Amino acid sequence: MPETFGYERGKNPTWTLWGPGFDKLTLAFRAIPDVGDNQVLARREVCTICFSSVKEILTGNEHPRLRQIDFRQHPVVLGDEAFLVLEKVGKNLRDRFEEGNGYAMVPDYGDGVSAFGYNQDGGLTRWGILEGTPLDHLIPVDQAAVERVGMYAIALSEPVACHEMSCTLAYRSAIKPGGALLVIGDGGEASLTSSADFRPAKVVAAGAGKGVRAFLDRAKKARKFELIYTDSMDAGTLAKEHTAGGWDDILVVTTDPVLLNRAAKEFFPTLAREGVLAIIGPVGKGTLIDLELGTYHYDATLIVGTTTDDIARAYTDNTDFGVRKGSTVVYFGAGGPMGQTGILWMAALGKEGPGRIVAVDALDDRLEALKDLARYVPATTNLEFHNGLKEDLGDFLRPNGVDYLMILAPVPKAIESYIPYMADGSILNFFAGLRNKFAKLDAYDICARRIRLVGHSGDDIPTQKRCLEKILAGKIVTDPVVAAVGGMDAAWDALWATHLGVYPGKICIYPGVRYPLVAVSQLTGREPWNAAFEREFIKKHHW
Repeated sequence: MPETFGYERGKNPTWTLWGPGFDKLTLAFRAIPDVGDNQVLARREVCTICFSSVKEILTGNEHPRLRQIDFRQHPVVLGDEAFLVLEKVGKNLRDRFEEGNGYAMVPDYGDGVSAFGYNQDGGLTRWGILEGTPLDHLIPVDQAAVERVGMYAIALSEPVACHEMSCTLAYRSAIKPGGALLVIGDGGEASLTSSADFRPAKVVAAGAGKGVRAFLDRAKKARKFELIYTDSMDAGTLAKEHTAGGWDDILVVTTDPVLLNRAAKEFFPTLAREGVLAIIGPVGKGTLIDLELGTYHYDATLIVGTTTDDIARAYTDNTDFGVRKGSTVVYFGAGGPMGQTGILWMAALGKEGPGRIVAVDALDDRLEALKDLARYVPATTNLEFHNGLKEDLGDFLRPNGVDYLMILAPVPKAIESYIPYMADGSILNFFAGLRNKFAKLDAYDICARRIRLVGHSGDDIPTQKRCLEKILAGKIVTDPVVAAVGGMDAAWDALWATHLGVYPGKICIYPGVRYPLVAVSQLTGREPWNAAFEREFIKKHHW
């Protein structure tokens, strides 16, 4: 790590990122800011390290949330998982907030860009100002609850909520009313129908054949939407000329493998956030498409399909995106902190949860660490551990036997290898951020087998509140997730260790402490981290 020169008392230690690369991450000493009438001064007590911060370091302005950041003028303060205490409250906010109270932060501010630890100073500073929208994302926590479960557990409500939201998110199940729709055809005789209401505001049809035109002309007479026919098949040009923020829906009415692959590679990225691409028609088995997986992760887009000519069937043949009771769930890349968090979240489902959880990783030491979670899993769920490099998938999975596949490691080839083991109507969740990585998938699996591809790793206020309540009630346990701790001087090492996957679980950084990064087992005698250990650590090493 870089030289930190020690702390300067009375100053505000802050890790600042000045651009892409770990060499651009330095410890600065800022002044403790003054508080305006509509502001609060929030003291960071703990920041749990998320791999999202590593992505920020590695990508800089190429990160979707950092494209507008001028690092020279406004270096980024990382850390999206934090527990805060309000040290000072501006006079206009004193009827709403009380000095000394603790809060969890919901880092995603809901616009797809703004977030705590991105364009808002995150958890890796000791003191920071909050105002405006971030104040709406504070969840109050009673002091007695803080003392009972520990500050780290409250910060960990954020990654728990990310997992819950990813597994419970409801996607749109129809053409967006009043939206912008692109219809792509091959000029052939394919027909198009809809058993559900069809009310877009604008339809652009490219390469539409006779059957597609007949449907759209009838629908326009009934619904009075704008209809434009074009021969252009250039994805970028069509989006630029006809939409402001991307297509809400794209219908691909063809069985031509070349056009289907073009739709996946060229047109799918032109969807708006939460947009849907639907493949319509009797697609044959072995119709391979190249799908860029990062769009799923960051933009909450969706690809669906049907082998019929009914648009509605593509959207509604599989709308069950959740984890089903008694199902088989596979975690690929289970040995990291999100694998542990996910398994503990699944465990909290109890009898309503899966009947079998298969934890797959490439490292035996991580699988050994996962075995400590078995005691938290209900008797109704069988928890298994398998090395995906040393064992053949067929040794522990059966074809058509996986109901939910959670991808926690960005390895497209591995994803492809699991598809034959997935059941009809199953869910493939691209939880890991796979920006600019392509997987080769079979459109037949989407259209005929109704496999749904989803992907999301953010959270929102209701989900984090719900998960925090479960943590405070003891329904979700976070203690075994904490693998290492350190003071503010250890933050660089913590981020580097997260990048390298040194520890199987989460790293907690305590901004009010000066102490090197150390494995929890060295401080606790191999017991899980808990609130008592946390209090002792802070008391002994407070700077």
